[in-house]
Amino acid sequence: MVRHRGRRRRRRRPRAHRATDPHLLDEIPGDRPVLLVAEGLTPYLGATDGVAMLRRVVEHFPGGEMLFDGYNRLGVAWLRASLKVGPIKARGAHVEWAIDDPHDLERTVPGLVFDTEWPFPSETELRRHYGSLARHATHAFARTPLRRMGRGLRYHFGAVD
Repeated sequence: MVRHRGRRRRRRRPRAHRATDPHLLDEIPGDRPVLLVAEGLTPYLGATDGVAMLRRVVEHFPGGEMLFDGYNRLGVAWLRASLKVGPIKARGAHVEWAIDDPHDLERTVPGLVFDTEWPFPSETELRRHYGSLARHATHAFARTPLRRMGRGLRYHFGAVD
């Protein structure tokens, strides 16, 4: 136990688990709402494993929000092509899960409700980190189906305070 400002707190220690491990949540209390942030994870999961992981979260907690990236089929193909070079190739990464319609997860994960999506990069990121050519190209892509190649997705479930 560790004392923190007069209170005793249990020291939390990170544990290594795969995100798709069915026992991942066993040691995590499920009595309060949760915020799940899974940026950079979902395209590397198989659709079956990804849906099962989201279902376990919805079943384990009384409510919460989820934020993660979702790539459509074209985005997954682009990621696959980019994984064939450099250090990512050396790690043996595989990209599988395409989320074409964010509402599909509402049907496959009971209780999950789609809230919104936002593009990568955001307007703020464009202004802050990219030159005018990249900004113009991104704005041109925003008028085509390419805008949904990769985007952030936000969902909620159960009672959220």
